[in-house]
Amino acid sequence: MVLDEATSALTEEAEAQLYRTCKQLGMTLISLGHRSSLEKYHDMQLKLCGEGRWELTKLKGTSGTLSLRQEAT
Repeated sequence: MVLDEATSALTEEAEAQLYRTCKQLGMTLISLGHRSSLEKYHDMQLKLCGEGRWELTKLKGTSGTLSLRQEAT
């Protein structure tokens, strides 16, 4: 499920409940948002840097390491 700024108007408590419920239902989530609190609900972060550049990074608390970058060609 894609959540686009789905929690921007929610309290952090309501946000936590939403993500707990989605996890209990076995949902795979992709979140688009500006809140740093969203990181704790995800394993990976894709940052769009502009001009065709991007970065894919494993977030803290996940096993292994990964850091990929795409430079504009």
